Amino acid sequence: MGRFGRVALGALLACSLVPGAAFALPGDGALPEQAAEDAAENGSWYAGGAIERMLAAGDYAEGRVLVRATGEFAPLSPYSNDVSAWSSSDLYAFGGDAGADARLRSAATEPDRVLLIQSETLSTEELLASLVGVPGVLAAQPDYVHVIEQPEPSSAEARAGEATGDAAPPTAPSANATAPDPFIDEQWQLASTDDVEGGTNARALWERLGYPGTALEETVVAVVDDGVDYTHPDLAGAMWENPGTLDLPGRHGYDFANDDDDPMPAGEHGTHVAGIAAAVANNGIGGTGVAPNAKIMAFRIADENGGLWESAAISAYAYMKQAVRGGVNLVAVNNSWGAPNFVGLFGDVMDDLYRNEGVLSVCATGNSGIDHDLASDSPSGAVSQGSIAVNAISSDGTLTNFSDFGAAATDIAAPGSGILSTVPPAYGVCDLDNAEDIVVQDGFETDPVLFKFETAGDAAATLGLGAFGQAPNRGLLWNVTGATAGQEASIVSAPVNAKALFEAAGKTVADARYLAFDAGVTDSKASDTARIMHVYLSSTDTDEPWIELESGHDLTVPYGAGGTFAAPISEKTADKVDWENLSIKITRKLVAFDEGLDLAFTIDAMSFMSKTHPYKTLDGTSMAAPAVTGAVGLLSGAFPDESAAEIRARILGGAVQ
Repeated sequence: MGRFGRVALGALLACSLVPGAAFALPGDGALPEQAAEDAAENGSWYAGGAIERMLAAGDYAEGRVLVRATGEFAPLSPYSNDVSAWSSSDLYAFGGDAGADARLRSAATEPDRVLLIQSETLSTEELLASLVGVPGVLAAQPDYVHVIEQPEPSSAEARAGEATGDAAPPTAPSANATAPDPFIDEQWQLASTDDVEGGTNARALWERLGYPGTALEETVVAVVDDGVDYTHPDLAGAMWENPGTLDLPGRHGYDFANDDDDPMPAGEHGTHVAGIAAAVANNGIGGTGVAPNAKIMAFRIADENGGLWESAAISAYAYMKQAVRGGVNLVAVNNSWGAPNFVGLFGDVMDDLYRNEGVLSVCATGNSGIDHDLASDSPSGAVSQGSIAVNAISSDGTLTNFSDFGAAATDIAAPGSGILSTVPPAYGVCDLDNAEDIVVQDGFETDPVLFKFETAGDAAATLGLGAFGQAPNRGLLWNVTGATAGQEASIVSAPVNAKALFEAAGKTVADARYLAFDAGVTDSKASDTARIMHVYLSSTDTDEPWIELESGHDLTVPYGAGGTFAAPISEKTADKVDWENLSIKITRKLVAFDEGLDLAFTIDAMSFMSKTHPYKTLDGTSMAAPAVTGAVGLLSGAFPDESAAEIRARILGGAVQ
């Protein structure tokens, strides 16, 4: 495979507009609008088994269909024997006045629009079939539900390293740090290519632009994802503030998954993405984003299960369109999600926001190592000169082993391996060496230990104290032999008066916000595969003696040398824990992947902690895309008179080959 151009911002100051043909996407021909009109004339959207192919293309919400229609499209009831079978709502209007969503608009919708058709009695297939031949229907498709694709193996387990990121907190700043943000030297994505081959030159560009001494024009970048933690200390000052004059709900954006004005996240992903693009600079905490001049408009399109609904994404674009029409300087939208299926109406919507409002859409290509020249992906495969499809590179400047690619179908590569950025506190990392954060800790180095564990469950296992890792390091050595799927392997600590332990350390139960420990796992297959674990504390309820510590995401132990495992203790959970007779249970529920294997777990530094550090390193094209989104925000602030096409040309034309 050939090398890809990668983001190198320092070269972009001198770049002039690249002719359109130089960065036209593969397959550019008829514009999406024209293609849709052609489809209406010849019925190509449903010809030749198209419905069957659309249904097989990916996961979708049953009984929901997205339709692109003109003003000729009449109410649906005349085309159904059951008038009550249908309901229809406007999501997006092409061209013309913005704000097609009924929750957002006051003006009439344009004739050419995206509708959501829903039915409680008809299937998606039946809805699509019912739309065949209906006047004014340009295209129809299922309401796809996408996922945030992590660079993981196809098994249900997460792979260590690339899947879980570094578990340790960032180190202190080096002596030659050029900004007061303490973690900035850990953010290799900002480095000069003279220092790190794969760096973006962002810091060098700030210096050339005179930042922070010289103010850059403020821009806005949108993050369409699983939400953004706008209370994060490194993001709170970077959030877009709704001026209240736009006739739009929400202070910082909107949650279209739950139809409310609070885009707080369902996970860590969107918050991490937001920090890469535009975390606050020079505030003396954490790190910084590529575009310190940009504000973040946040959208949550993910449900509680992590599914990202295409209808919600389209509604987010309607919000953005109305915001731009109201004077918001929105320059880019980040889409770090998708699926390997055809690009449908969402691609049309992205193109419309670019052509009519001058907003670029930046899309992650995916983490499955797929050649996009051979297989399409949504939304990164959109046929629009307003989109940028981003692959991931490592710090050495080469394509990562997980990144999708495509010499013709993708545009650029950006840093996407080991990227340090912001996450909500529940997803942060505990510093087990920081005495200020520790409530009580058992390092298992001396006898008697505070937490004496024994094996439990029905799996064959042994447990002991022994040396591992760097000497002199002693911890728990827990071995499961001949694993059988369906069994449970557990270790349980003898009851201790944790309340008394906390008080002896000058702490209280309220200070114990997290249970954390260092852990690793290997297996007899050398699978390089982490394991999902379950952690419990003993309860005062005799009917339910164990309370599971739930974080809203899988708690995984990395493969190999391991990392820090942290589980939050909510106030609700803490009220139910039997702190005066506390036991800890750690369980691996054995699955088919474990069948017949010997598993070796190491556990050390069992700790109750007062806080996490809300930063983490993650891998993926999801991390690469916001580096480009940030670049758009930065360059648009440096060159406020340039068009979106010119900014896009700077980025693609200035890439290092």
